[in-house]
Amino acid sequence: MKTSTAAMASGELSPVALAWVSWPRRIAEQRALWKHFGRHWYVYLPLLFVYLWALDHIGVNWTPSLPYHVVYIEKHVSVGRGDLVVFRFEGGEIANHFKGQRFFKRIAGVAGRRDHAAGSKHLHQRRACRLRAQQDAGRHDA
Repeated sequence: MKTSTAAMASGELSPVALAWVSWPRRIAEQRALWKHFGRHWYVYLPLLFVYLWALDHIGVNWTPSLPYHVVYIEKHVSVGRGDLVVFRFEGGEIANHFKGQRFFKRIAGVAGRRDHAAGSKHLHQRRACRLRAQQDAGRHDA
């Protein structure tokens, strides 16, 4: 409390009073800005169209996980394994991922495709791992 009374005594205004005093200046600055936009609309209108177009057609990747940082988004094209895609996150808000946020990822698999390179050896290895896991779980339960 002593600091606030000392500030008032020295002639300084509180933040609330300062906001009320500066309100007419803010209104005048806003009017001047909108007058400027109105006088120079021929510059700002094309910039607005370019910005709105870029929101829908340009993707940005800020992480080093993929080779590109800026991409042109082609819509309605078929994609395959290894292609780069941009999609919107439609889940609930988790940590710093928001609904509608764009993600830029590489496709690792395609629905309906099977892994033919590994063959049956790969299947046998997975079954053996599953059996070992079940046996280990049985030992821990006893």
